[in-house]
Amino acid sequence: MSADASGSPNLDTSVQRRQTLEHCIRDAPADVEPYLELAQIHRALDKPIEAQKVLEKAVRISGDHPEVLWQLEEAELARSLQRLKEFKELHNKHPTPDVTSDLERAQNEWAIRRAEVCRKRLQRDPSQTNLYIVMAEAMYEMGQFAEAAEALEPALNDPQECSKAHLVRGMCLQATNQPLEALASFRGAALRRAVQPAANIKLAALRHAADLSSRLGLRATCKRYLRGILQLNPNDHVATQTLARLEAKGASDIHDLETTENVPSNR
Repeated sequence: MSADASGSPNLDTSVQRRQTLEHCIRDAPADVEPYLELAQIHRALDKPIEAQKVLEKAVRISGDHPEVLWQLEEAELARSLQRLKEFKELHNKHPTPDVTSDLERAQNEWAIRRAEVCRKRLQRDPSQTNLYIVMAEAMYEMGQFAEAAEALEPALNDPQECSKAHLVRGMCLQATNQPLEALASFRGAALRRAVQPAANIKLAALRHAADLSSRLGLRATCKRYLRGILQLNPNDHVATQTLARLEAKGASDIHDLETTENVPSNR
């Protein structure tokens, strides 16, 4: 899922072409191709609201045409993202309470829109497992932590998506004050054997795990995750300094037990 407005480099965005497409729509309203091209032009010109209007007309004509529905959702996402960027820029220049409130509303609207689009697309095609993760991330941003963790269930069973799903699930569990379960999820994200996680996902999971185990006082566990971070990124100064401090303290407390051994890492 994306709100990328980039189209074909050969896309004709001229006024003449737009007028031609508008005439085509008037003369043959049942043909969806002119709607799609005109909407693509509006997107390329950074006018997502105009693209949305065109595609809403196309939906009324074509019903459940897959490409029209997809492009309408992309236009809705693009409009929401555009508003968010506008308020971020305004907030950078004028961080007043009113502008801050507008920015927070735009951030929430962006999360709501992403979750809605994911739900619609999953209803049409439940096999798009990655969308469960995108939806959960949006729900997390809305503060719906328990619901987000539940929404991730299908992705946890997908070998290609489970590492990212475990990472997001760990964040949700930590937000709902379930630190040991969260630590287990972060370990599941970082230490899979059957399908190696992407480096950025593994690194993020290790950082979450190191931070959380440090907060829990699990020094030996924390050191293991810090070493994992440094294997991936030897120049991580924070991990280097934290590990040095822990090494200087010597052996871990007697109560520093590994809490995540029961989590399968070879799924």
